[in-house]
Amino acid sequence: MGLKVNIPPRATFYIWLDLSGLPQPLDNGLTFFEELLKEKTIVVPGIFFDINPSHRRDLFESSCHHFVRISFGPPLDVLDKGLDAIERVVKKMKHEGMESFGGDYAKSPIQLEFEQRWADVDSKVTEESKTIKEKVTGLLQKITT
Repeated sequence: MGLKVNIPPRATFYIWLDLSGLPQPLDNGLTFFEELLKEKTIVVPGIFFDINPSHRRDLFESSCHHFVRISFGPPLDVLDKGLDAIERVVKKMKHEGMESFGGDYAKSPIQLEFEQRWADVDSKVTEESKTIKEKVTGLLQKITT
């Protein structure tokens, strides 16, 4: 299939698959995940493993953005089906081009609710951060003057 595994698994049953050699948007772990869902196969996008406290940077700047994690813990026949699905997605990319990837996803009601709740939490964190920053700035002014 021509995909890269930069670090072979040791003492684990996961493969960290590097998608950076694929064209956009299939080189994105989330798009790759969604395309494999259409094939009834699950991989886990690499950004799910990124440690990003307080959401200080955009997820798409993550060093994990171009990876997915694959488990080779299931039975061999299940793994074969999963590899066949990955191969179908890669072949589809090679034969049909990239126009059919990454643009036809409708957000589910659960995803929309999650995004709204996340936005609410994010705005609260931003307000708290402002308050803390104002307090620290005031303390620094008192200390330095």
